Amino acid sequence: KFNLQPIATSTLQHELLHIRGVLSHASIMWNLKVDLQTFDKTTAQLRKTRQISSSRKRDRLPTFDELERITKYFVKKWNHSSSSYPMHLIMWFAVFSCRRESEITRMQLTDYDEVNKLWKIRDLKNPNGSKGNHKEFNVNDDCQQFIKFLLDEKIRNRMLKRGYCESLLVPLNAKAIGSEFRNACKLLEIEDLHFHDLRHEGCTRLAELGKTIPQIQQVSLHDSWSSLERYVSVKARKKVMPRSQILELMD
Repeated sequence: KFNLQPIATSTLQHELLHIRGVLSHASIMWNLKVDLQTFDKTTAQLRKTRQISSSRKRDRLPTFDELERITKYFVKKWNHSSSSYPMHLIMWFAVFSCRRESEITRMQLTDYDEVNKLWKIRDLKNPNGSKGNHKEFNVNDDCQQFIKFLLDEKIRNRMLKRGYCESLLVPLNAKAIGSEFRNACKLLEIEDLHFHDLRHEGCTRLAELGKTIPQIQQVSLHDSWSSLERYVSVKARKKVMPRSQILELMD
């Protein structure tokens, strides 16, 4: 009747962790009687029966052909419509900056240290809490090129038509960026590719350039070294789109 869709077991576990946090806070701060022991036993049983679980690590990377097709699609859409979303620039900025869409749309222009090639990301995602977790990432030459594209007056004027703050590098909606990317993949019949996979693509490219884990961390801002091991040990791919070809597609 309500056309409800099933949720992933990892999503359910994540929600239960939030609920437990609220109950724990209520027990300590408001002296409410909360049976956390029973709650923990119940969630442990749900985990045993695989009704809840941790999220699986994705290793999906876009192929050369997929990146080429998606870029051409977004360039054509930008050039032949009144769209305010320069997705051809945003997607490659995501690759070279290794940034999530939610971070891209929060990046303050005043946080860019162009001289030292650093950009501060505020409230960076963190399991222990994002508020106040500000970190700077290294802006490489490829990333800097796409920052210049996004700062182009004509491109910014079209983006600003959406009414978001002028102080942002990408004054657009993060969810809409994800939606634009999903719709493009659907139209192009590209399966199981998410916008977040562009972040993985960026980390892999850094590894292929011979960057060490600490060097990749300076761009991706991953906290855990273990989360980057798969990128450093990556096998050489047959075909990787070079910067020169990416810029050609932008014309």
